[in-house]
Amino acid sequence: MLIQLHLSIRAIISGVMVISSIHPVYSIIWLVMSFINVGALFMLLNVNFVGMILLIVYVGAIAILFIFIIMMLNLTSFESEITNVHILPLSLLIVLSLTSQIMVTNSFSIDSNSSIEFITPTLILPVQAIAQKFYTFFGSYLIISSLILLVAMVGTIVLALSYNQTSKKQDLFTQINRDKFS
Repeated sequence: MLIQLHLSIRAIISGVMVISSIHPVYSIIWLVMSFINVGALFMLLNVNFVGMILLIVYVGAIAILFIFIIMMLNLTSFESEITNVHILPLSLLIVLSLTSQIMVTNSFSIDSNSSIEFITPTLILPVQAIAQKFYTFFGSYLIISSLILLVAMVGTIVLALSYNQTSKKQDLFTQINRDKFS
């Protein structure tokens, strides 16, 4: 219960920091932290599939895409009026938060060899049931969706390629037939 409350508070704080950050890259990093906290909350509530999908899709794909887009915008001319002094109290708060979570988690273990395990056989069963139904009954839909994603990926690569008329390849015929003094 205390761990869930702690993750909830961290998710709320990181959500507030998403909208209050000045630099867009910091805002995306706080967004990733918010997704990680909410994904951990889902896993603690035994909704593993939703938690893993949240982590894989949002953190693994969309947030990284946002970071690359922001980095491609060339925000080097972005000057902040606020100095980096405000980061120190926030970083101390995060360190104390993580330390308190580790201490609370370790205080629940009575034996020195025991620890709280987040992945137990009872938690894997819903994911296995979803995977079994997904791959047995909906296998053709999986293949069709993977082909659609492949076509989208190839189309994106083709659109992003630029064909230059001035190629840097060597043309052996013109090099051999060239005069020495021209």
